[in-house]
Amino acid sequence: MDINLPGMNGFHALRALRESAETRSIPVIALTAAATERDRQRGKEGGFYRYITKPVKVDELLSALDTPARRLRRAQGGSVRDAGRTAKAS
Repeated sequence: MDINLPGMNGFHALRALRESAETRSIPVIALTAAATERDRQRGKEGGFYRYITKPVKVDELLSALDTPARRLRRAQGGSVRDAGRTAKAS
């Protein structure tokens, strides 16, 4: 999620997600050009799962996406390998 969204910044959007039981547990990754140490600390304190700055490093983004995806697959009773096959078959 971009931090600098028009009309509602990423912190407000994250707060709205956390208020709903349906979206409360979704890990939200901040993706932003705001890259100072203060910005990073604010993101961590704000509850973002990860805080990734632009320009995006593909390996960093994929790593951030991989961990929650693996947890979800395990919670659903499938293995990581099975989930990949299912996604490709769809």
